[in-house]
Amino acid sequence: NVSGSPGNFEEPKLPDMTSTNDTFTVTIDKTSGSKLGVDVDHQDGVTLLIDEVTGGLVGDWNAKQGNAKIMKGDRIIEVNGQRGDVSKLVDECKQNKVLKLVVKKCSSERAGGPSMDA
Repeated sequence: NVSGSPGNFEEPKLPDMTSTNDTFTVTIDKTSGSKLGVDVDHQDGVTLLIDEVTGGLVGDWNAKQGNAKIMKGDRIIEVNGQRGDVSKLVDECKQNKVLKLVVKKCSSERAGGPSMDA
């Protein structure tokens, strides 16, 4: 009898947020005309920085998710195939249709700090 058999090893569990390259896709049905429920900052001219989730459809989405929640500090980098131009992102978000959002998670070391992307 050998003590400490290799069968007792357990795989560590990954944290709640698991996604490829820190991005995930969210499909939100806005055909009812309901508010999206996010305050955004578009100073970089390319993405929509989530300043606050205020409820609405995004709040409903978050309430149903175990992971992949849209949080303050995340960035919407694409809406319905539109990317690279913040005015197109905003225009798409205002439409009362199904929105396919690609969201980039905020990296924890940058949370709350200014963006220093070069």
